[in-house]
Formats: sequence, structure tokens, C-alpha cells
Amino acid sequence: MSRTEECIKKYEKRIFNHFDLTPVESVIEVRHCHCKIHTVSFKAKYDKNNVPIVLIHGFGTGVAYWAPNIEGLSKEYDIHCFDIPGFGRSDRPDFSSDETLAELEMISCIEDWRKEMKLDKMYIISHSFGAFFSSSYALEHPHRVVHLILVDPWGFPEKPLLTAKQVDPQVYMHVLSRITSYFNPFFLVRCCGPYAGRLLSILRSDIRLKYQKEGKECKDDIYEYLALCNSRYPSGEKLYKNLIFSNGFAKRPMSRRFCGMDEDINATFIYGSKTFIDPGPALEIQYQRSDTVGVHILRGAGHLVNVDVLEDFNQLVIDLFRAKGKKKSND
Repeated sequence: MSRTEECIKKYEKRIFNHFDLTPVESVIEVRHCHCKIHTVSFKAKYDKNNVPIVLIHGFGTGVAYWAPNIEGLSKEYDIHCFDIPGFGRSDRPDFSSDETLAELEMISCIEDWRKEMKLDKMYIISHSFGAFFSSSYALEHPHRVVHLILVDPWGFPEKPLLTAKQVDPQVYMHVLSRITSYFNPFFLVRCCGPYAGRLLSILRSDIRLKYQKEGKECKDDIYEYLALCNSRYPSGEKLYKNLIFSNGFAKRPMSRRFCGMDEDINATFIYGSKTFIDPGPALEIQYQRSDTVGVHILRGAGHLVNVDVLEDFNQLVIDLFRAKGKKKSND
């Protein structure tokens, strides 16, 4: 294990300890490039033999992102989290430059992980970039997913067409876009080296409060963790760049495909009222599949919905899963 990985492990452990959590760690090897996927699991406090929950993080972070949610969710459900290949403490394999093949490679990683974890059925909760892949996974392996919760999901809207009534960006914006396209998203974080965590704490001072547990001193561990997660070889960032157009829209938007998902899968979209992610595609999907798709917008939350309004989010998730469980029992 490299020095950077050791440091990530240290801060990950400190974040979990801050929330009185003791994870069981495992390393799962999958076929794609013999990639090793870092995994943490938590046993339900009150074992009710429920379907386990799998948490999939978003872009540029790792398993510790979910730490504030796990205490509440693990009362009745076993929890499993993994670092998406290319992020966190998982290996950094190169994915295909073709967006379709790259997506399939990631889905095969998730399916191999599931097999090794011996999970027959799963509730999946995924955030942003991870929600794109969990949706793709559910399309390919519908019999493994009981309920899919997509938290501020990325990659759903179609790329907008520029019409005559719209203002074409200025020349300098085209030039700036072209220049930045040559760099990976967290290039500046890596340039800052040991000062990256400090920089993040200045740019996003609000995150500190989201990872504060009542009665405990709030430290800057989350900033150091995020900085270190993005200091390694950026294969996950390269994957993201291969999946998008220059304006950030997905080349294969999920809204085109989502309604083809197996009707036995319930899906719930959860957005923050202050997010920059457009809920329009989810509302359109709900209109077409009202029996199996729900959309919730949580007041006061931004993009980090699950930690912005922690208690409201956890309660909503538990209510959804309990309702699903009751319906299954009645059937």
C-alpha cells in the first residue's frame, strides 16, 4: 500500500470514528484489469433480515462520504459501500475511451463485486456520478435491484441544442472551454500537493458542518480525505471526460434509456431544492412511469442532499424501504 493510500485510510477511519462507526473492510477483485475494489460493511444493529443497502458515492469522493448517513440506516439494514474503481482507495484501472464500452466495463465491475459479496438482492442508494452507473447497472441486471434511489443524479438530461434565439457564448468562453478540456477535473488539487485540503476548506467551508456530529468537535478530516482521494492517478476523472461532451452533458444521457427499466424495480429520485442538477428528466420519467417512479425535492438541500438534510433524507429512505417491504409481504 502506497503512502497516499495509507493516508486516505487514516482519514477514512477518523471520519467513521467521528460517527462512532466501526466498518468491516474487505478488498474485492474484479475481472476488469484485475481491479481491486475497497469495500466497507456495517452490520444492522437490529437484525430484521432485510434486504441489504448498497451505497455508491459520486464523483471525486469515496466511502467515507456516506458516514453521516450510515448510523441511521444501519439500525435495520446491513450496509455495504465501495469505492468506485478510479476513486478513493480502489484501484485506478484505465477504462475504454469509447463511452459505451467504458460504461459496460464499469457495470461489469459492479456485477463482479456483487457476486463476490454474495448479495442476491440489493437496495441501491447512489449519488450524482454514481447514480448514473447504478441506473445503468439496474438496466443490465434488473433482477438484482429491489429499489433504486438516485440522489441528485448526474447524466440524465439531453445535451441542449443552441437555437437562433439563444446567445452564442463569447469567443473567450470557447477558448477557455478548449483549454480546460486538456486537464482533468482535479488537476489543481494535485498541483496544490499537501495544501490541497486547506484549499478545499477555504473554498467549501460549509462541508465541515455537514460532517459534524452533535457533541463532538468538528475537525477538517473530510477536507484532507477528499484532497487525498483526488491526489492519485486520475483514471476516474479520465472516465468522466470520456463520458461527456465539452459542456458537461452525458454523451449517452440516461433519460433516453431509463423508461426501458424492468417495471418490477421501484425508482426514487431525490433532489435538493437548491441544487444545480435539473430535475426535469426525472419528472418526465415519473410522468411516463408513475406507478414505479417517485420524485422528492427536499427543501433547503443543495447537491449534497443526503448530508444537507441528514435526518429528513434518512427518514425518507427508511419509509420508502419499509413501504416496499410491506408491499412485498402482502404480495
